[in-house]
Amino acid sequence: MSYLNVLVRGFLIWLVPFLVSFGFYTPSGELTTSYALFKSVMVLTLTWTTLAVNLLRPPRGLSPWLVAAAYLLLNVVLDVLVLVPLMDLTAMAYVEQIGLVYLLIPSLTVVLLRSPGVSGANAGQAPASSLTRG
Repeated sequence: MSYLNVLVRGFLIWLVPFLVSFGFYTPSGELTTSYALFKSVMVLTLTWTTLAVNLLRPPRGLSPWLVAAAYLLLNVVLDVLVLVPLMDLTAMAYVEQIGLVYLLIPSLTVVLLRSPGVSGANAGQAPASSLTRG
């Protein structure tokens, strides 16, 4: 898998929740539902998008840790460029409201891509059965 492919996947992980969020705001920027419901939907959307990106066509040939780090870094950079100015957030407010949730991205990515049941997981590594003598 190319690094460009990883960047495109990372961008999708950021873009889908961003687009879904528009359904919860009026054109003037007011939230149309409770913040708790909005936050729950955003966490679910981020989780499902991360799962889909990694399960529908798992990245191959790169370390799961590298892929996870790239996804996380890209999402934070895009937020700093787009969301932080749009929402007029301080660094601390960003971490409290959005940033910590992004720890789901590397957590899900590494667990999925290191999972033996996921096609492409552990690409380039010898199967566990060949590592033991019996």
